[in-house]
Amino acid sequence: MKIKLFFLLSLFTGIAGAQDLNRLFNTTTLHSKILGEEREVCISLPPNYDNARYVHERYPVLYFFDGETSMGFYKAVTQFLSKGVYARMPEVILVGIRNKDRTRDLTPTRSFIKSPDDSTKRLFENSGGNERVVQFIKEELFSYINAHYRTDGYTILSGHSFGGLAASNILLHHTSLFNAYILIDPSIWWDNGYIAREAARIIPSGKASPAVVYMAVANNKEKTNGFNAGDHASQKLQEILAAGQDSSLLFRHQFYEQEDHGTIPLPALYDALKFIFDGYAIDFKEVTNRSSVITDTYTAFSQRNHHHFIPSLQKFDFIIRYFKENKKMREAQIVLEQCRQLYPDAE
Repeated sequence: MKIKLFFLLSLFTGIAGAQDLNRLFNTTTLHSKILGEEREVCISLPPNYDNARYVHERYPVLYFFDGETSMGFYKAVTQFLSKGVYARMPEVILVGIRNKDRTRDLTPTRSFIKSPDDSTKRLFENSGGNERVVQFIKEELFSYINAHYRTDGYTILSGHSFGGLAASNILLHHTSLFNAYILIDPSIWWDNGYIAREAARIIPSGKASPAVVYMAVANNKEKTNGFNAGDHASQKLQEILAAGQDSSLLFRHQFYEQEDHGTIPLPALYDALKFIFDGYAIDFKEVTNRSSVITDTYTAFSQRNHHHFIPSLQKFDFIIRYFKENKKMREAQIVLEQCRQLYPDAE
């Protein structure tokens, strides 16, 4: 785990050293009638989004909470994993949802706890507004993103801490809103384990829609205050989701022994995206032995993720170029014909 963390930090600093990742996000302000306020979202597009060669490309969208603090490492991780012909995931559009009132927006119920520093004070009294944020995402944010950018209909929601709590709530009560969910050390302790109780009611009933779910849990044993005393509820949620796995719900849980609540987001996001897009990578050199390897790979991956995926035009370009440069003209022609079938308007 230490080696992997060093690797992740290296890729982050390496990419960030070449460019200011935070500046690669455009901040857009939306007037929300549902919330009755202005809401800011940070939007980042794939590197070749504006390349005239790839104007027919469409992209999945990765939405995440805490956009004002998380934009840099989301860009670094997704850019690394989607790079080159051996990419482990497609390029994605990133949408970071900035907070206005974090407690209000990311908690599903009205609740509070006593301050661990002063028992006479109550914390989180302005809570329980997540349902309105869900409606904002569904009716206003989705509409804006889909109208202004080339999206392909596949969506992922990611959240850490309270953001993970909100993502868990959406997973249970609005499952079909997203295709995949990343729950990074979610605050399942909230409201005496509300999410775990709801999961016990909803998951066994089979009411949940198809989804891919990755849940990452940090080692918070050193935390003694009430904010991180949710091990039991978190364990219960994990067991319910694991028991509910079938052909429609793909679930993986990972405990990060060497990470605490503050350090887990980076390695968890990296692992989660590899899990969500497991099966995406192509062993394209196998075209020599099996001409249908590219289409077969994407057919299987699409079935796994309940969404129609096709190879990007960029990937086709690289594979065709590779075969031509290596004097494998038969293979190049096979892939070129497959490319033309999917991208008939591309030159």
